[in-house]
Amino acid sequence: VRLTWACRLDEASKTLRPLADAGEPWFQFHLAEVELLRIFFSETAASEPLPASKAFALLDPFLKLAQERLSATQPPSLLSSVFSIFSSSASSSSLPPSTSSASSDAEVVRAYRHLEASLMIAELQLTFAIIYFRERSLVKGGYYFRAAWKQFEQCLALERDYLALSKTETSSSSSSSSSSSSSSSSPSSSSHSPSSASSFVIIIIFFFEDFDSPPPPAGVDGVDAQIHDRLRFGVALYHFLVSLTPPKLTWLVELLGFSGDRERALVALESVRQSGCGRGFFAALVLVWHTWFFLDRTEDALAQLDTLRTELGSSPVVEMLSGLICVKSGDIDRAFTHFSVAIDNATALPQVQLTCQYQLGHCHFVRWNWKECAQLTDHFLNTTTNKQFRAYGGWKLGFCWWLLELDRMLAGKKSPFDVSPKELVTACVLIKKQQQQLVQRIGGLNVRVRKEWVNKNVSWDLYAQRLTLRFDQSGWFSPFEVLFYPCMLLTDRKDYSGSLERLEQTRPLVTEEDRPGLLRKVDRIGLFHYQRGRNFHKLDRYAEALVEFDRVLDLENQYVAEGYIVPHSLVEKAEIALKTEKPREARLLLEKARQYT
Repeated sequence: VRLTWACRLDEASKTLRPLADAGEPWFQFHLAEVELLRIFFSETAASEPLPASKAFALLDPFLKLAQERLSATQPPSLLSSVFSIFSSSASSSSLPPSTSSASSDAEVVRAYRHLEASLMIAELQLTFAIIYFRERSLVKGGYYFRAAWKQFEQCLALERDYLALSKTETSSSSSSSSSSSSSSSSPSSSSHSPSSASSFVIIIIFFFEDFDSPPPPAGVDGVDAQIHDRLRFGVALYHFLVSLTPPKLTWLVELLGFSGDRERALVALESVRQSGCGRGFFAALVLVWHTWFFLDRTEDALAQLDTLRTELGSSPVVEMLSGLICVKSGDIDRAFTHFSVAIDNATALPQVQLTCQYQLGHCHFVRWNWKECAQLTDHFLNTTTNKQFRAYGGWKLGFCWWLLELDRMLAGKKSPFDVSPKELVTACVLIKKQQQQLVQRIGGLNVRVRKEWVNKNVSWDLYAQRLTLRFDQSGWFSPFEVLFYPCMLLTDRKDYSGSLERLEQTRPLVTEEDRPGLLRKVDRIGLFHYQRGRNFHKLDRYAEALVEFDRVLDLENQYVAEGYIVPHSLVEKAEIALKTEKPREARLLLEKARQYT
């Protein structure tokens, strides 16, 4: 498992295969997971057949095998149980004690194997759901997502049955002679069958009631502990995910049979993380996500990833997640380092490399390194099969091409900010009129963005769709856009004072009267004040920030293209209200912001 999360898949496969070939079910399962990751991490645009087809071809036989095991270990039917009772009562006096004990042992083994197969099916169904969601097949993904939840619930009931049988068997064995008990208390099965049933019963708090119960100690049989923790992880993951449902949709998910308790889920995930279970690293990543995204504790999340780095080495997964967190927090230099390390350690995993190269390109974009960003983004778009990032990446690529041509025309100047607004307007008009090949190239890219790459459920994709349509309608990136977007990037890299200084250079373009090919004046004014407000907020200059956001809101009903700045300004004001201990005002502002789509 450690090799798998370190993305050293060849070594992981080599380690697992001998025991998988020997028929050990959990090793077979882990080997299938390794090969599944290989399929998706190694895919490229030229991959044939499609990765999803390969994944289903890999998992379908395993699902059938688990279903066969489940069927073979079904408990006796009601009729056969009744017949068994009458038969046993007629012949019980002639049965030696060892025969009864052996029968009891066999029933414990059957219950254990039934639970084991049921848990495998639950995890496989959840994997199917993830694959379908990845392919944007929401109906099929939703079907398997719900089926997996119901299967996990069934596993809880099966574990109860197994524990009850184990307890009965243990009590029965203890009433026999010590020699008889020692010879018949362990089921006759592989070394991974439940050989410490009594300890297992004593340690485990009944899982159906407490899925956040503590794991068995190291002394308990390993596979028993693994099943207990994997089951706890599966249920906790569902509780955590369902707890993220917006309040307005809670009734719907409950109607579908889901429930969510985030606090208990987090306790269970932390327990799984500490237990050494095969799902421990997965649980660790969920906890990192919660710490960073929900608690906004960036440094704590990075510290958790440092712990994982100590355990796994320079895992591309850990480095990539570290880089993403650093980008979101504006620490571009650290992000650059993390993505570079991930790329160096993912040479056998093209898809991981491509994703990190795209993110590295974004770091260049934030740094105004248009050439490097264009090269990495172009390579990503032409090679990846990843459906994420392509729409916004396509817009970024066109913007970089435009600025590279502008740099050529402004030879000797460091950036568009080093020329007067009049010179900048002249240069942009010349590109629009004289560089039709470039305009057409960007236009062709924009068509792909809108027709092939936009996911209607992703806000950044919709943003890219709107920006590309604006370019195609106007035929250029206007001087205001050429200056304003780099100011936004300065804010993204925490240069708030620099962004404010550069924004002042856009003021003549902000107040320019409306004419064809320009963003409407009211939208330019709104963007200008919104960006100033963001910078003042980050600099803790709250009074000035509030003035800027109020100027945005004064034009609330007049925006044509950039209406998103209204709810965003409300949220910024709410955050300032919280920081200045005005919770009631913050709540009213957030409630108003939620009224927008």
